[in-house]
Formats: sequence, C-alpha cells, structure tokens
Amino acid sequence: MNSLNNAVKNIGGKEKNKEPGIEKSYEYNIAGNTFSRLNKFSLKDEYQKLSNADREIFATANYTGIFRFEKEVAAASNKESKVAGNKKAVMLTQNALDIITSKKSIENKITLSK
Repeated sequence: MNSLNNAVKNIGGKEKNKEPGIEKSYEYNIAGNTFSRLNKFSLKDEYQKLSNADREIFATANYTGIFRFEKEVAAASNKESKVAGNKKAVMLTQNALDIITSKKSIENKITLSK
C-alpha cells in the first residue's frame, strides 16, 4: 500500500527534494479501491519570492496530471477531472496560478471498479 508513496519519496530524495512533504502526494487504499492525489503543500510563499517577470509565466502555465489504471475508473472526486472513454485513465488540467493561490485544487480521489 505504501509502495507508491515510497517511490515518490525516493525520487524526491534523488532530486534533492526541494519541497518537503511531497512524498505524501499520493495514496492508494487497497481495501477501499481508491487512489488519491493529495495537495498537502503550498507554493504561495515560494511564488511570492519570484520576480514579476517570473510570476507572469504562471498566468498562462497549466498543471496537467494523467493517471492510468488497469481497472476501470468508477468515479473521480474533482469535478474538473475527465475520465477517458475507455474508463482506464483520468486527466486533470488546472491553471498553475489558480493552484498557487488556492482558487482550484489538484486533489482528486479516484475510485476504481472492483
């Protein structure tokens, strides 16, 4: 159950993990058959440290997360996410600035079919 979280933690460690807590970005609950994309960190303070020129980039930047599964997706909690036609993938695209300012969330609890 912790394999995904451990993999993310290991990758973060190899990349000198500049964002503490990133290893808790995903959870998979075998019993509940759910996969969750969490957002337990804030980028607002880091964003404020950027120059105005660098901040402008985020006005048009997007975050896109695509998660593929072997089982079909029964539901996704984030109303802005889209389930693929074959029901084996979920995509969520959000404006980066909306995420930074907490206007929108990248959190998503995906329930898989049994």
